[in-house]
Amino acid sequence: MEKDRLHVLFNRYLERKCSPDEIRELISYFKVDAGSSELKDLIESELSKSVSPEVQSIKMKSVLDRVGEKLNIHIASEEEAVSRSVPFYKKHLVGLAVAASLTALLIVASFYRDAIENIINPVHFNELRTGLSERRLIKLTDGSKAWLSPGSTLNYPDVFRGGTREVSVSGQVFFEVEHDVDHPFIVRSGKLQTQVLGTSFNVVAYENEKDIEVTLLEGKVRVSLDSENIDINPNERVVYSQVNGNLRKEDDPDAQRFLEHRLGVLEYKGTPLLTVVKDMERTFGIRIELDEELSNCLFIGSFKSTDSPELAIQQLVLSFNAKYKQLQNKTYSITGRACR
Repeated sequence: MEKDRLHVLFNRYLERKCSPDEIRELISYFKVDAGSSELKDLIESELSKSVSPEVQSIKMKSVLDRVGEKLNIHIASEEEAVSRSVPFYKKHLVGLAVAASLTALLIVASFYRDAIENIINPVHFNELRTGLSERRLIKLTDGSKAWLSPGSTLNYPDVFRGGTREVSVSGQVFFEVEHDVDHPFIVRSGKLQTQVLGTSFNVVAYENEKDIEVTLLEGKVRVSLDSENIDINPNERVVYSQVNGNLRKEDDPDAQRFLEHRLGVLEYKGTPLLTVVKDMERTFGIRIELDEELSNCLFIGSFKSTDSPELAIQQLVLSFNAKYKQLQNKTYSITGRACR
């Protein structure tokens, strides 16, 4: 039964699931000769375990053999140190050193296979792009989902490996992240890094825009810029100015709009007209010349990506008693008086 318990603890350790008490219990096996020997066998077995058919090759076998030899030399030297005639309290300290050193080997065993896998079967990164007026949904290998708005890019691996799940974006992407406390989900957008465990949030990071925004709908995320960290809660957002490098947190009571936005339903409850126009340009693949006096007017309304550009523009100008004109095939102008 004790041997079975050792195997259970060892496997939990490799899966990073051991509690502090279980780790202490695992270390206690090093104080018993039988336990130490059994752990040595488990470690060697783990190091020799293949991660793909290619690992069976002569070249990889020789690498594993060399690791095994170093492991044997290391353990033998530690055991010899313990067997020397030394005062009891020093022998106890050396015994703890052996335990610590062999525990470190457990960590090597747990990560070594990943290192071999990265050499033999390296992770490949994919790039998904959306054109103007195009929206895409992709399900990542961990079960997380990403909705790309028009004119956006998502770089992601074909498989998540290691301690984190990392992707990078430009443009606008809405994420629904699968919860995994042991493998944080990290989104890189320009100079910002957003780390989550499992949540729903929206990232706006168009290269030609002055601001990068991370808006949280549910859960909790941490946005980092160099050594500065900001934690945000639902209905809050972090805004990073690409002009002056400032990072700030602010309330966003209308954060839930991104649930519809990801599906192509753009609803606004007091959004500056300049922002709305930029959304329309990406959604419909058009260009709009907006009278500067109208830029800061606040728009309340909605339109769908399936609407015609003319229908959406007509709804927009009626809200401000403005006028529009089609200049070319896909270019429009909107003029009017400044808002009160």
